[in-house]
Amino acid sequence: MPKANLKRELGVIDSVMLIAGTTIGIGIFVTTGLVAQHIPSPGGILLVWLLGGLLALAGALSCAELGASLPSAAGGLANISPHTHTPANAIILQSLWASILILSGTFDALLIYVTVMIVLFSALTVGALLVLRTKRPDLQRPYEIWGYPIVPCFFIIAHSGITAAIF
Repeated sequence: MPKANLKRELGVIDSVMLIAGTTIGIGIFVTTGLVAQHIPSPGGILLVWLLGGLLALAGALSCAELGASLPSAAGGLANISPHTHTPANAIILQSLWASILILSGTFDALLIYVTVMIVLFSALTVGALLVLRTKRPDLQRPYEIWGYPIVPCFFIIAHSGITAAIF
């Protein structure tokens, strides 16, 4: 049997679809009951999913421009191990962080901690795109986000509202 010559790469479309698919899957299989407790109409639930999908797309597109413009920005966390062909440092750091969160308390507390951190750091990451465009307007960008600066600002404002609603 011939060995497949698959490329080890993800393009912009692949990355956007991966993030959008994960978000849609979580929205359908995990959070439907939680949303239905607060929004009794099926149309309202679909609207929340639509807005959440647009928000995820805005974040994915912003992160795609950042990643394409500064591929070395992750520093040592992005280094691929020659033995395992994985980002070993990132996996170790994530495992340590997950262990700390697991030992911190109940599932509800864990869910709140993780949600707050994801929302906060997502907004900061997209904010970095605004800073990058301001400080380095001449930087070569293999990919530029559609709808700049409206899309990143929408993402940051929405995530600020989510963070405020949690507290």
